[in-house]
Amino acid sequence: MRIVVNDIAASEGGAMSVLKNFYQEIIDKDDENEWIFLLGDRYLKETRNIKVHVFPEIKKSWIKRLMFDLISGKKIINEFCPDIYLSLQNTATLGVDCKQFVFLHQVLPFQREQNFSFLKRDQRIYAVYQKIIGKVIKLSIKNSKATVIVQTEWLRKMLISIFPNNLIVVVPPTVSKVSSFLKEKNQDKDVNTNMFFYPAANLIYKNHKAIFEAVDCLVAKGHTNFKVILTISQPDTLPNNAGFYHFLGTIDKERVWNYYNNSTLLFPSYIESYGLPLKEATQCGSIIFSANTGVSKEILNCYSKAFFFNPFDSNELADLMEMKLMNSLKFNKEIKETSDHVNSSISSLILET
Repeated sequence: MRIVVNDIAASEGGAMSVLKNFYQEIIDKDDENEWIFLLGDRYLKETRNIKVHVFPEIKKSWIKRLMFDLISGKKIINEFCPDIYLSLQNTATLGVDCKQFVFLHQVLPFQREQNFSFLKRDQRIYAVYQKIIGKVIKLSIKNSKATVIVQTEWLRKMLISIFPNNLIVVVPPTVSKVSSFLKEKNQDKDVNTNMFFYPAANLIYKNHKAIFEAVDCLVAKGHTNFKVILTISQPDTLPNNAGFYHFLGTIDKERVWNYYNNSTLLFPSYIESYGLPLKEATQCGSIIFSANTGVSKEILNCYSKAFFFNPFDSNELADLMEMKLMNSLKFNKEIKETSDHVNSSISSLILET
């Protein structure tokens, strides 16, 4: 079979992780299918059955990318005569003459936690995705017969009423296998450490504000024996009580796993397509303080060391952090994990059609 994969928009962050993880799936399968990637630059290495076509002009602006999906893209894609077309960038491409799949991982247009405003400078880009790009995503999918791939049952249920004529399937992300790493590190695991860790980019909805306010509350109560580790660069304007933070910036995966293994995970983010750190931290047996959202409850519903708080009430987070410092947390009874997920990976799903 010939499969065309469109991810022209990917260049960094989560979108690039999605692309590289999918590429690695194909490499690992080592199948005989022909894979053609449409990208904004040569991010992937070609192999005997993987070819890359670059469209830098389309990548330059989201308007050009949307024009590709709605108008011009069908001509380019149909010229490859694909058996299957996969868009990894949230939108369907109208007029494609084959079976189409859309991986939908941009949840800003579908979440209900925050209505972003064009009038507030720090919210403007989020408002564009929520109100403009979101409408294009919905329009493109509604006017196609694409199968929509999402990462959680929570999002699938939300989309059923929006896309009643599209098949929507769940493919949770593949979590890194860290058994050998943990085996080496567990002997040094300090379960009583007073270190808190939050691996997240500096975006509004990642909600670092809740952590800053919770730390202020703890310090006001006289707690000084703790540290908070953040994977953002040190801000120009430091938060109050700056001495309680380590601002690391971007770190490699091994260091992330080390912090999972020796700290309590904080996860105040209230908008997520999946929330990968939550699943990763469970492999380390970490204590997790997470925002109470549909996504986090789904990922952690069987995990005994998960505690939930209102992401818009920093006092609730402060209370949990204080209980950890006072060694007064009471763990829930472990529940045997069950899952309705039947699709192990995106590549497996599309090849089984």
